[in-house]
Amino acid sequence: MFLLAQLQTGQADWWWTTLTSGPALWLLGFAVLCMAVLLWLGLRLRAVSAQVRRVPVKQRLADDSGVAMIEFVLVTPILLIVTLLLIQTMLVFTGLFYVQYSAFTAARTAIVQIPTNSSEAINELNPSSSSSKFESIRSAAVLGVLPVSGRESGSSVASSAMVTGIGQVFSSQGKSQPAWVDEMLGERLNYAINHTEITLERVFPGEGSQTVRFEPVESYTLFSPKEAIAVRVRHEFALTVPLASRVFSAVGESGSYSPAGRDGDSPGPPGLWTMIESRAILTNEGIDRRLPESPEVPRF
Repeated sequence: MFLLAQLQTGQADWWWTTLTSGPALWLLGFAVLCMAVLLWLGLRLRAVSAQVRRVPVKQRLADDSGVAMIEFVLVTPILLIVTLLLIQTMLVFTGLFYVQYSAFTAARTAIVQIPTNSSEAINELNPSSSSSKFESIRSAAVLGVLPVSGRESGSSVASSAMVTGIGQVFSSQGKSQPAWVDEMLGERLNYAINHTEITLERVFPGEGSQTVRFEPVESYTLFSPKEAIAVRVRHEFALTVPLASRVFSAVGESGSYSPAGRDGDSPGPPGLWTMIESRAILTNEGIDRRLPESPEVPRF
């Protein structure tokens, strides 16, 4: 399954845009369908139970047909599967919400980092790991999806630094470090780093008056002071609910996606994740606001 949400506003209403996007409405509709099936099954079981209670006890003891038991056995697997589907739907919807937020934070970081004068000149960007600007944008995207990230064993400089930093926060407050800091936080950050990809894009008018086209930034680029900048975030959302994960899995993907940390171009094992993609568009903040150094005045 492939879910795409797009945000084209500079205001802080990204959450409402997410709730009204196509994937969100699809997930809500699927959740309503699951709830309707659960309600029907519950009413059906209640009706059967009421019908059995109306039968006299002697007749029930003499009747060995076991119709109620058969119905219960037939309905229970369906009830279980629908419940699992409903749980996984809500988790995927939450993942969509966080990936949209990740795209917004990455775009916000991009429009304030690109105008600075650091590893590249003002309004210039080199989309590679050697660029401090690009790494700041990518870090913002990774931290945005961290709350819904899966878990992946291993260690990295980023995960070790975060675990150490969180531990120091608890130590400074005189508290012992919780077990989840060592057991969960580092693994979640590893998964978010290895399964999240960002792409910076330039925005141009499309063929129609209401359309735009996006051009990926693949090399050293100079942006205009007030140019629209898009950031696309792709995250392999981990599916954790048994059985239901197969419904949302990325089976049938073309295999053209290769996130950081993965060798080859395979989209990964089926049934473990679903691709969620989001794009946010904001306006470049423009020129660095720092004042130039005051000139030296010759004195005689």
